[in-house]
Amino acid sequence: MSMLLALEIIPDPRIRLIIALVWALIFFGLTIALRRGRPRTRQTIPISLLLYGLIELGLLLIFVQAPGARRSWMLNSITYGGMTAFAYWALNRLAATSYFKERTLGAQLTPNRL
Repeated sequence: MSMLLALEIIPDPRIRLIIALVWALIFFGLTIALRRGRPRTRQTIPISLLLYGLIELGLLLIFVQAPGARRSWMLNSITYGGMTAFAYWALNRLAATSYFKERTLGAQLTPNRL
């Protein structure tokens, strides 16, 4: 870490580490919500992917000084847009709707009939 601080990278690597940990917690929570079949995750996951992409692109455009890295913003935006579109499609297609139905306690307690 001291070597990164000596390079005087902007923003500070410690801030980038904190941002990465926050995003890791957000995506871990969304993973748990997706596993449990919470209906709101169908909208929350694509929105969070879009926000993540916008923040990363903002950091790239504001802080990166190398001209080669600045030119890659179009490829990065297409990649983040593609990830968001795929997540939206995968979570909202017809085959996935039954997974996200509201689960009630009464439906879980009813016995199966032959």
